[in-house]
Amino acid sequence: MISFLLRLSLFARTLVRLWRRDPDFRALVVLVCFTLLSGTIFYSLQEGWSLVDALYFSVTTLSTVGLGDLSPTTTIGKLFTVVYIFSGLGLIAGFVNTIGKEAFGRRTRMPFRVLRSSALGRPRGCRGGSSGSRSCHCSSVSSVALIRAR
Repeated sequence: MISFLLRLSLFARTLVRLWRRDPDFRALVVLVCFTLLSGTIFYSLQEGWSLVDALYFSVTTLSTVGLGDLSPTTTIGKLFTVVYIFSGLGLIAGFVNTIGKEAFGRRTRMPFRVLRSSALGRPRGCRGGSSGSRSCHCSSVSSVALIRAR
C-alpha cells in the first residue's frame, strides 16, 4: 500500500510539474476534459444513461479498455462512437505519452546532480577565470562536481 501511495504521489508531482511548465500540456488537458465531457453529455442524452455510466463508457472507450458492459444501442450513438474513438484516441495517446516522457525521461536526463563551487567549499576569492568564465584555475577544487542523484 505504501508503494502505491508513493507512486501516486510521484504521478501527482509529475502532473503538477507539467501543468506549471508546459503550456501545450495545459491545452492537451483541456482538450481531453472537453472530449470526455462531450462524450458524457452525448451518451447521457442520446442513450439515456446516467452521467456516471456515460462518463464510465467515455473513459473506457477512449482508454481502449472497452469492457463491453455498456454499448450504444441507437444508430446515431454507434456512429458517434466511431467518430469519438477516432478523434479522442489520439488525444488520450498524446496525454499518456506526455506524462510518460516526463515521468521516465527525468530518470535518464538527470542521473547526476550538479554542485557548483560554493557547495564544494571553493575559496571565496576564487571566482573563475580572468575572462569571467565559469572555470576555476584553483588546483585544489574542481569547478563542478557530479553526485549520484537519489
